[in-house]
Amino acid sequence: MEALKNIILLVLLGWASYMDVRRREVNDRVWLLALLLCLPFTLHRLCSERFLVVHYLTSVILSTLWVLLVAHVTSMGGADVKAYLTISVLEVPAVPGPLPPALKVFVYSALLSVTYVPLKMLIVRLRGGGRPAGIEWGRETIPLIPYITAGYILYVLGLSVV
Repeated sequence: MEALKNIILLVLLGWASYMDVRRREVNDRVWLLALLLCLPFTLHRLCSERFLVVHYLTSVILSTLWVLLVAHVTSMGGADVKAYLTISVLEVPAVPGPLPPALKVFVYSALLSVTYVPLKMLIVRLRGGGRPAGIEWGRETIPLIPYITAGYILYVLGLSVV
């Protein structure tokens, strides 16, 4: 059941990534659909493994506080915040660990997003252009949802960078 939830969430994150890259805006229906389709799996797991409830609630609270703090002090967009909050609500930590699942995804996606400007510059150069238009340090907005999706994939695969 966990695998089905992961697949559903990955499909919806992929859809959100496409919208983020194409239009720089993600429809809120994506997050509502994710909650509607995946929350029953999360609740089933919490009912089956009641000992995880306290850890799950702690994870959701810590992740929510962290994401809201980061959103407040940075230029993180609303869709990025909603993506992290959705992951926070839908992912039950397997065992108590150093970081809640959403914060692991946050760290993975932050590390991966560092590649945005070099990749954009490489693509423009390969197409025969000069300096990519629109890249000004401190002004370029990065579509984070694709990186959040990649971070979630790393989390699901169990890769342990953090």
